[in-house]
Amino acid sequence: MKTIVTILTALLMSFNSFADSKSSGNPMPELLEGEYGVDTDNNDNNWSGKPDGDLDVYIDRTSSKAPIEFSMDIPVDPTNQAATLVMNIWDVDAHCDSSLQGCEVDEVYVNNVKVGVLNGKNDEWSRNRFMIPENTLKQGSNNVEIRINTLKVENWAVELNWAYITGLSVDPNKLSISRCWVAPKEVRPGDYVNFFAKVRGNPESVNVYNGDLRVLNITDPHGDGV
Repeated sequence: MKTIVTILTALLMSFNSFADSKSSGNPMPELLEGEYGVDTDNNDNNWSGKPDGDLDVYIDRTSSKAPIEFSMDIPVDPTNQAATLVMNIWDVDAHCDSSLQGCEVDEVYVNNVKVGVLNGKNDEWSRNRFMIPENTLKQGSNNVEIRINTLKVENWAVELNWAYITGLSVDPNKLSISRCWVAPKEVRPGDYVNFFAKVRGNPESVNVYNGDLRVLNITDPHGDGV
């Protein structure tokens, strides 16, 4: 009997250790200048400013706490700035068994602007990053919402550990690149493509390097920051 009790105790201790590691996830990184984040719930479905307990909780779309929503305060003016939303997420079945009705699709919105869908794997933590377009953020409170399982298939659930916004400049004169793109997107071998960067500020030049080798020098012929 003593042996059985010892084994059961060991199993329970092992299970509790796993449960703690899942619920805690990874601690939010120390925020740097121009970064703003939350790791505790601070809003509800009515955006009343009162927490409804949907952070650090594993919930599906049928939960009264769903969707997952929270707010982040930005004390500086982010006008004309793009930014990046970073979130730590548990158990996003973005790639699932073909025998199921459909994979998990959780849509992410910032101030009612859709910035993408969550990505991840079954029973794993994943770091999700989304570009927030220019003029989506505002000075003051900014609302972030995760709409769980928008396809309404299976019983997908998800957990949010923490989130933060990065990439904003506290100095209006500081140089930053808000967008980069290539056009056209499809070419034949030997054809030329154009490289674009949208720059905030007034740099003397914008250079692209591959290690120590400068491969591009992007110019601004129209003076419009592109």
